[in-house]
Amino acid sequence: MLGTSVICSLSLALLVYFSKFSQCYASVHTPNDVDSLGTRLPESYYNKESEAESDIGVLRNRIVHSFMPSTPIATLQLLNSTLLWTDTMLPNGTWADVDYHPAPVASLRNTWPPLQHVLRLASMATCYASKNMSHCYRRQTVFDIIVRGLEFWFQANLTNSFNWYQNEISVPIGVGQTCVLLASTEDIMQDAPSRKNGTEMSRKVPPALLEDCIRTATRADWNHNPPGMTNVTGANLVWMATAHVYQGILAENQSSISTAVNRIFGQLYITKNHTAGFKEDGSFFQHDHGQTKGGILVGPFGQLYNGGYGAGFTEYMINWVLLTNGTVFELDPMFASLLSRFLLAQNTVIVGSVMPHWDISVIGRELARPNHRVSLTAQQLRSLATLPVLSADARHAVLSLAHRLEGVTSGRLASTASTTHTVRAFWKADYIVSTWRNGYTHTLRMFSDRTLNTECIAEENKLGKHMGAGALYTYHSGAEYNNSFPLWDWQLVPGTTVVRDGNSTCMEVPSKDSNFPPSNNSCWVNCPTTYASGETSRVGVLASAGNESGMAMFDFVTPRMWANRIRFRKSWFFDNGGVMVLGSGIERLDTTPAHLHPLTTALEQRWLVGDVVLGLTRDGRHTTRTQHMPPNASITLPAADGGTPLGTDGERVLWIAHDGTVLVLGAIAGAGTISPATVTVSTEHKRGDWAAIGVANGIMGGNVFAVHLTHADSARGGAAGLAYAMLTGVSADDAARAAALRASLVLSRSAAVHAVLQQNRTLAAAFFTAGAVAVDDWGIRLTAHQPCSVLLSLPSPLPVGRVAGRTVRGWATLSIADPTQSLQSATIAVTGRHAAGITIDLPQGEHAGSAAHVILQ
Repeated sequence: MLGTSVICSLSLALLVYFSKFSQCYASVHTPNDVDSLGTRLPESYYNKESEAESDIGVLRNRIVHSFMPSTPIATLQLLNSTLLWTDTMLPNGTWADVDYHPAPVASLRNTWPPLQHVLRLASMATCYASKNMSHCYRRQTVFDIIVRGLEFWFQANLTNSFNWYQNEISVPIGVGQTCVLLASTEDIMQDAPSRKNGTEMSRKVPPALLEDCIRTATRADWNHNPPGMTNVTGANLVWMATAHVYQGILAENQSSISTAVNRIFGQLYITKNHTAGFKEDGSFFQHDHGQTKGGILVGPFGQLYNGGYGAGFTEYMINWVLLTNGTVFELDPMFASLLSRFLLAQNTVIVGSVMPHWDISVIGRELARPNHRVSLTAQQLRSLATLPVLSADARHAVLSLAHRLEGVTSGRLASTASTTHTVRAFWKADYIVSTWRNGYTHTLRMFSDRTLNTECIAEENKLGKHMGAGALYTYHSGAEYNNSFPLWDWQLVPGTTVVRDGNSTCMEVPSKDSNFPPSNNSCWVNCPTTYASGETSRVGVLASAGNESGMAMFDFVTPRMWANRIRFRKSWFFDNGGVMVLGSGIERLDTTPAHLHPLTTALEQRWLVGDVVLGLTRDGRHTTRTQHMPPNASITLPAADGGTPLGTDGERVLWIAHDGTVLVLGAIAGAGTISPATVTVSTEHKRGDWAAIGVANGIMGGNVFAVHLTHADSARGGAAGLAYAMLTGVSADDAARAAALRASLVLSRSAAVHAVLQQNRTLAAAFFTAGAVAVDDWGIRLTAHQPCSVLLSLPSPLPVGRVAGRTVRGWATLSIADPTQSLQSATIAVTGRHAAGITIDLPQGEHAGSAAHVILQ
């Protein structure tokens, strides 16, 4: 929200959030004090105060109360803004600084300028209805100015011809909130004296104006299919229904309210295939797109959006559960288990202990918005935890998140460390999250021929096309990447491998007076090609039965619509506080001279925090000496080469330590010879403009810690390999020892199989094709007859389970998943145990791609 101050309530929070950077020009600049979805209401608000009070009245009073600012600073912001706008409104009901007739280029963006008018009226109405603001509470002058502003809006009948969202969601919600606040004060003041202290105490909303308020809500038409959409679902439908709740309250129509609330809660269901909504694995999709391939329209392809649209969906859903509790509109118990499941998933993808944020991979184009944050409040979550609709696990997750959010508001560190390592695999979304005992979190995002990488709409996320190509982020505080995106090299997204041609910037956005469409502007021309579905199906994630181990596999080919196409096979293995990354067959698909730009793998790109220490080696195995990186510097050195002795031909980088993490580039046992590569480490101060990636403006700067490998592949068609580890919770002093211990032993890094032996006695293998891998220490050889991902564990004590109604004791547990999500069963053989092979039935339907768990006898 551009760091500007706006009092965000139940509706206004998401109104501002989706109107993109709508500004309320308050004099106090404290964005962390912005109120979002209300606070913990008094107990009386969650129970009917008397049987005589209607459910409509209960709901209306709770809604009004939820709009009120909850902190002194938020109250002051709202008061200052209201006084400013009261003084500056013109006689015709407009403001001179609002552009009511913007050029098409501005209207296409989500920052439609006329919406500022509605946002201001909604905030002013909040001030007018707030008892804590004597300067505007029930003041006739404030009332008259709000009415004048509404009358102008209804008479002007402004609409955006280029973006349906403002017409059907932003304006109906903003107008609805304004009118509910004005109309509610009538009933509150029915018995009040007509004047007190010279101030008119009771104002009547003109009937014609009230009718216009009600009519405006009907623009939120959930039966209308906006451009490019087959229907209205998910978060969009929840927002539309919110406007209809306001309509029902204004009309005092219980049936209308029930219909709208049922529409909201009715979105708590599992949507099928890859369409928008809540998925079986806990992921949330929005803006599913079809694409033309080979002249044929195929899809839709799912797009991960647990943050962004999913955040709005979550926040509104929680608030409507609270607001309707104990009334005839309350959540039906049949939806309660789904709400619990969804909240458990959302808790997983909110990362960080000091400054919790949505994982970058789940916010889509919203990474182009400054100060993106979690707008849920601890008070709101604690209120939810008191209700009986949640499962015990969901209640624990909600309270845990509330504890983390309280750390933000109080300035305290809220520990995220747990007694176990937890991996959650989102198989519908090609996404996995690994949270360690030490409070660190890894997230990994891929895309397949079932999903989209990201999106670019209305100029937001213009450079983000690599966001789904194996993006790997590492969090502890939660602030590691926050607001760093204008400074990024967008061809060095952490974890991704691309041809780095230097085309990671774009032209300035066109001016208000330029021709439209701006055909000469590379950002606008390339925006539609930013998002794409994958070319391959062998993309999958897997978590063990106890969620203590996890892995992912990625068979990648650059989408056909993009230049500088490459292919590779990568795998990630999460174990012992870190992740091992393997790659094979990294090669170009176009080797013409014009396309021979450097082939690079980005290992990290985030804010610099403290020192950077390099561990240097001469033999590729042992740390010879350490070197501190100088400030504001960039160096390029050879990278240690997968354990292969290098002789005495110079020092190479073995590991890099920074802010509690260690990147290990060499001495990885069993990795084999990796094609030579150089590693570039930078701590440079960079400057960037938000306008380069979105519609926000603002130059910013800071020091960025960035690491990338440049592969020495051959223009003659040679392929590169990759093996590195990211360890967490390790200081620079312990880096050499931790690097020597390593997280895993690599068993295979061939074109067919990537496999490691993890420290918890687990064999983790990614079979891209049929293949085999041997574990000599165990005396076994694991063979797979089809692509699959496998976790084979030898736990202690031995696993016990039920087979055919009887108790059996096995020698191992096996978890297996089909990355293609197309197989009925999988066959594996274990030499020395099940040499003849066993066939395992795989999950089907909406569970295709998820894990099957068996005990091997």
